[in-house]
Amino acid sequence: MLLFSAALVAGWIVGYGLGLGSGRALSAQLALALLVSLVVLIILDPARPRRGLIRIAQQSLIDLKASPGRAR
Repeated sequence: MLLFSAALVAGWIVGYGLGLGSGRALSAQLALALLVSLVVLIILDPARPRRGLIRIAQQSLIDLKASPGRAR
Protein backbone atom coordinates (compact mmCIF):
# COMPACT_ATOMS: atom_id res chain seq x y z
CA MET A 1 0.00 0.00 0.00
CA LEU A 2 2.93 2.32 0.74
CA LEU A 3 4.34 1.77 -2.74
CA PHE A 4 1.05 2.65 -4.41
CA SER A 5 0.62 5.67 -2.14
CA ALA A 6 4.09 6.92 -3.06
CA ALA A 7 3.29 6.47 -6.76
CA LEU A 8 0.07 8.46 -6.38
CA VAL A 9 1.78 11.25 -4.45
CA ALA A 10 4.58 11.42 -7.04
CA GLY A 11 2.03 11.67 -9.83
CA TRP A 12 0.13 14.36 -7.96
CA ILE A 13 3.27 16.42 -7.33
CA VAL A 14 4.37 16.24 -10.96
CA GLY A 15 0.86 17.04 -12.17
CA TYR A 16 0.64 20.01 -9.83
CA GLY A 17 4.05 21.25 -10.97
CA LEU A 18 3.10 20.92 -14.62
CA GLY A 19 -0.18 22.72 -13.91
CA LEU A 20 1.71 25.70 -12.54
CA GLY A 21 3.69 26.01 -15.78
CA SER A 22 2.52 27.82 -18.87
CA GLY A 23 2.27 24.79 -21.16
CA ARG A 24 1.44 21.11 -21.05
CA ALA A 25 4.30 18.64 -21.29
CA LEU A 26 2.59 15.50 -22.52
CA SER A 27 5.91 13.72 -22.99
CA ALA A 28 6.85 14.37 -19.33
CA GLN A 29 3.52 13.04 -18.14
CA LEU A 30 3.81 9.89 -20.25
CA ALA A 31 7.42 9.34 -19.16
CA LEU A 32 6.46 9.64 -15.48
CA ALA A 33 3.54 7.25 -15.85
CA LEU A 34 5.72 4.71 -17.67
CA LEU A 35 8.59 4.93 -15.17
CA VAL A 36 6.37 4.67 -12.10
CA SER A 37 4.55 1.69 -13.64
CA LEU A 38 7.83 -0.06 -14.44
CA VAL A 39 9.22 0.52 -10.94
CA VAL A 40 6.06 -0.88 -9.34
CA LEU A 41 6.18 -3.91 -11.68
CA ILE A 42 9.85 -4.60 -10.97
CA ILE A 43 9.34 -4.34 -7.20
CA LEU A 44 6.22 -6.51 -7.07
CA ASP A 45 7.17 -9.12 -9.67
CA PRO A 46 9.65 -11.17 -7.56
CA ALA A 47 6.95 -11.53 -4.90
CA ARG A 48 5.03 -13.78 -7.33
CA PRO A 49 7.52 -16.52 -8.19
CA ARG A 50 5.07 -18.70 -10.11
CA ARG A 51 3.32 -15.99 -12.17
CA GLY A 52 5.91 -13.22 -12.50
CA LEU A 53 8.19 -12.34 -15.39
CA ILE A 54 11.32 -12.28 -13.22
CA ARG A 55 12.40 -15.76 -12.12
CA ILE A 56 14.76 -16.10 -9.14
CA ALA A 57 16.27 -19.46 -8.22
CA GLN A 58 15.52 -20.53 -4.64
CA GLN A 59 18.36 -23.06 -4.37
CA SER A 60 20.69 -20.69 -2.47
CA LEU A 61 18.02 -20.13 0.20
CA ILE A 62 17.40 -23.88 0.46
CA ASP A 63 21.15 -24.47 0.90
CA LEU A 64 21.35 -21.78 3.58
CA LYS A 65 18.45 -23.29 5.49
CA ALA A 66 20.09 -26.72 5.36
CA SER A 67 23.51 -25.51 6.56
CA PRO A 68 24.28 -26.62 10.15
CA GLY A 69 25.98 -23.44 11.40
CA ARG A 70 23.48 -20.84 10.26
CA ALA A 71 23.01 -17.65 12.29
CA ARG A 72 19.76 -17.08 14.14
